[in-house]
Amino acid sequence: MPVITEIRLRSEESGRARVYLDGVYWLSARADELERAGLVEGAEVADPETAARALLLEQAKAFLLRSLGARAQTERELDRKLARRGVPPEVAAEALLFARRYEFTDDATLARRVAEDLRGSGYGERRAEAKLRARGVAP
Repeated sequence: MPVITEIRLRSEESGRARVYLDGVYWLSARADELERAGLVEGAEVADPETAARALLLEQAKAFLLRSLGARAQTERELDRKLARRGVPPEVAAEALLFARRYEFTDDATLARRVAEDLRGSGYGERRAEAKLRARGVAP
């Protein structure tokens, strides 16, 4: 069974670390995320692919929560952001399901809010439709 032989902190500021499995670079993540996942020096990793995917999923969920904390976004906007970060589509779908399940995303409510804001600013229906379409909301 593969063993984590080394965890190298890349920089104190970022808190990111490189993980080596049997002496070979395996993955990079924040040191606190690694510790929460039980990925510490000397730990055996039964299934490295599954462990890496689980860590990536947790990173994607944390990113979604930070991003949604900044402003309300559509699921399509969030999906695009995850894709730009290199998150595989199946992991992104699972992270978005997590956000939807806990009602952190709601495209219908967001669409109503955007339409009301535009209407309050004197814009019409076509402007709202264009804005929502650009943000990935279905008609």
